[in-house]
Amino acid sequence: MRRSSKSWRPRRVVASAIGLAVGLSLGVVPAQAVPGVPSAVFDPNSVRAALYRDELSGDFGLWNGPGRLFDRRTEQNLMVVDLDIESNGTVYRVGSVWQENIDGRTWKLERDLDDMAFAAAAASAQAANLRMVDQESYLVGGQRRYAGVWVENREGLNWEARRDMDRPALDAFTAAKRAAHLPIDIDQYMTSAGVRWSAVWVENTENLTWHLEPDMSSADVSARFTEYAAFRMLGLNSTPTATNGQRYAGIWVANRNGRGSYMFRDMTSKRFSETWNRMVDEGFRIVAFDRYETAAGTRYAGVWRQDSARHHWAYRVRLNERIQKELEQVPGVSVAVYENGDARYQRGFGHADIANDVPMDSGHVGDLASTSKAVAGVLTMKMVEAGQVNLSTPTRTYVPTMPGHHTHTIGQLLSNRGCVRNYINDQGETWDDTPYASALDASRMFWNDGLVCTPPTYHYSTHGYTLLGAALEAADPGTENIRQVVLDRLTTPHGLETLRPSDLSRTGVRRMTQYNGDDEVAARDIEDWKTLGGGMESNVVDLARFGDKLVRDQIIRPESQTAMWTRPDNHSSNYAYGWNVDTVNGRLIASKPGRQEPVNSAYLEVHPTQNITIAVLVNTGIEPNRATALGQCIRDIIMSAPTTRVACEPTPTTP
Repeated sequence: MRRSSKSWRPRRVVASAIGLAVGLSLGVVPAQAVPGVPSAVFDPNSVRAALYRDELSGDFGLWNGPGRLFDRRTEQNLMVVDLDIESNGTVYRVGSVWQENIDGRTWKLERDLDDMAFAAAAASAQAANLRMVDQESYLVGGQRRYAGVWVENREGLNWEARRDMDRPALDAFTAAKRAAHLPIDIDQYMTSAGVRWSAVWVENTENLTWHLEPDMSSADVSARFTEYAAFRMLGLNSTPTATNGQRYAGIWVANRNGRGSYMFRDMTSKRFSETWNRMVDEGFRIVAFDRYETAAGTRYAGVWRQDSARHHWAYRVRLNERIQKELEQVPGVSVAVYENGDARYQRGFGHADIANDVPMDSGHVGDLASTSKAVAGVLTMKMVEAGQVNLSTPTRTYVPTMPGHHTHTIGQLLSNRGCVRNYINDQGETWDDTPYASALDASRMFWNDGLVCTPPTYHYSTHGYTLLGAALEAADPGTENIRQVVLDRLTTPHGLETLRPSDLSRTGVRRMTQYNGDDEVAARDIEDWKTLGGGMESNVVDLARFGDKLVRDQIIRPESQTAMWTRPDNHSSNYAYGWNVDTVNGRLIASKPGRQEPVNSAYLEVHPTQNITIAVLVNTGIEPNRATALGQCIRDIIMSAPTTRVACEPTPTTP
């Protein structure tokens, strides 16, 4: 079965490009961004950044009180580097780009000032050795108001700002500043007297070539991207005009240091969010933002800056090509590869939701199915380290109400050698639609069934992990149930927000839609009864981070890892304690696939000696296990030389 599912990707700029994305500039980029120089401070290769958009005036102004939004951001050592205020004449919304204040500079933001108050604020800032980096003009209650952002001018740079300029004034000001200054902010807006501009300039100590283009049409913007291919965009502003339609103003500066840049414009709110998620995946941070009205409604633009080495990873293109082929078989895929604590690769392909045209990204949460058992292995070893359980202790020591025929130990359950039955006829249980308060309650549904062999004989069993969960929650009396044990011991302390027991009542989760083999939406099950055996969920990034933290000894000790990845016997199975263990090209590899037919599949693989982790989520569980096959193919690619072609093509889906 071949699929026609669409893949979404940023579009390269061409003169005819219109709609959601009409700007892309990749190549050599200067270390230069609002607030401009010095580059080492305001545009390092990697820095924390955040965007808050569409905040009402009152929300943005919560300096104190229950929300304390502004204070909380400054407490995180962030500062505003780009401000956008878009008004309908009565109320306005604020967009603000925040960046890490890496050298602790003083800065300030003033808004809702009339002409005289703004002039006074600017003079006061200059007297305090602050230089302006952004200014906004807008209407409140029909009255013209202004806002500005200033930063400490430690370098003593010459700078100048003007506002409410008509076009001749702007052109004259630009000509006067061209020789020694660089534009870092341009704002274009309508007034009763017509279109007006404000601009901020700073001393061009890095001698960067630049272009300032006011009053552009949509076609002009696309044409400028072609013309300025050796430049990158610093900022974009747009406004509707009474006579010339939608107009744009932008700044381009020369590219110098090999860092990439994207600009997208004319996006709906939905498309902006999707673009944001894609940029995060690609390793870009936002540096400029604009919200504006058009004849078609509210639209958004953003400029992004390369913030990581992911874009230059040697295997990126080959992984893109291989994963793209997977969309012939499945609706959507998300992949993450970590090495020594760094995200080498994270991407979504295809659709997280076909009907609503939502592209998949690495933030979408999916069910882990039996990959949950690997998490259970780590959790159990963590409790062994704490002295709460022992692998060789009989399970009934912790759960004495368990029927006497359960002669298995904790370790035998964890290694699938407890001889507990699995699904009957390989089918799901009717309990999937029933919430259970604890693993103990769920265990009572089947623990009267006899064992299917004599421990320690290998027999794969999700049900055995439910019994394991009952023992672990009994061994940790400070918690209500096994779900709380997972949250308290793994999710929260290790910052793995989405790696947790599945809870469909958490409606704010960005879950991928699950599909059967015909791209029909499949209902999600309540999986309280099998938390450790198949009831966990995560996005692919947290799943990969879990593996990465594990191999870097941040969750359990090395000796616990060795024990977890050592098979209890050497003949019946390669299954150890929650993980499959193999040796590939001399490397120890631990992995765990998961598949819930026909709706989803997952795969986690770690290379302990190389500190490499591969994680894959697929939103269908059709045969064969798509996530496993893809994850192993990715392993083959990254274990080869970057120039070697690895022919691991997708296996056709069984009709």
